[in-house]
Amino acid sequence: ETQGGVEFERFFQTTPGDLIDDGLYGSLAIAAYGGEHRKVSMRLIAEALGARRLQQSKSVKRVKSVIRSVFGSLMKKANET
Repeated sequence: ETQGGVEFERFFQTTPGDLIDDGLYGSLAIAAYGGEHRKVSMRLIAEALGARRLQQSKSVKRVKSVIRSVFGSLMKKANET
């Protein structure tokens, strides 16, 4: 309500009961919380909308491994001097 919105309950008060009973708001009503719960809420909303976690390809994993290895070697050499 603070930014021009309405309480969610208002939708149920103004929507015909048969539409609610048929599940009109079933997939539309997803709770979203702020603060420490925001990240999880956004992820759940994204998943409900069809988002899927991407799998990293073997080549991406290999590149990351090489970068970590090279960075580790550079840090080791820097600490030796």
